[in-house]
Amino acid sequence: MKGNPPFFCYNGIMLEAKQGFLFIIDGATGSGKTTVGELIGKSIKRTAVFDMDQIKWQISDFKKGVEDNKIVRDVVFYMAEAYCAHGINVIIPQGMLPESIPLYKKLADKYGFRFYRIDLFADDEILMRRVQQRQRESDSPNPSSIERIRNNIQWYKDTKSNDKDVIHIDTSLLSSKEVKEILLEQLSDNLV
Repeated sequence: MKGNPPFFCYNGIMLEAKQGFLFIIDGATGSGKTTVGELIGKSIKRTAVFDMDQIKWQISDFKKGVEDNKIVRDVVFYMAEAYCAHGINVIIPQGMLPESIPLYKKLADKYGFRFYRIDLFADDEILMRRVQQRQRESDSPNPSSIERIRNNIQWYKDTKSNDKDVIHIDTSLLSSKEVKEILLEQLSDNLV
């Protein structure tokens, strides 16, 4: 088939959600958030997947810092709200500021969506290797320095939630497909 990308379906079947959902895949840089989010999104009908990394490079001279990061966080939130308003499931694979989580929970409640939050993590050295590999394979206009990667990993540790409703998954020894299966299992009571 020309034109449409293939969907990576669960056991050959594209799944549907019984009730709309907003799914935050939180975690450290290099933990697999974006890859796993995309795999899940391609398995469930009417699901939008996006994160700050995709949005920030739409600003021609994006500056890694408080001001531009706030703009991007706001855009992601407004996009999530627009999709929810139209009944489209949302997956946001992004390390979240702790104060953002209640806003997304409230957004899910506003539209009668289920709210899910998963935290992915891995050993620091594995995270570092994954990020460096990803940078080598991309044509990012601003690759991060080792110091910045370490700072991002530390930021995650400093802001990591101990919320009892968050499921923590160590991705150190798991493939993206294995993590996808674990996360689809978390969603299984809402999928047909």
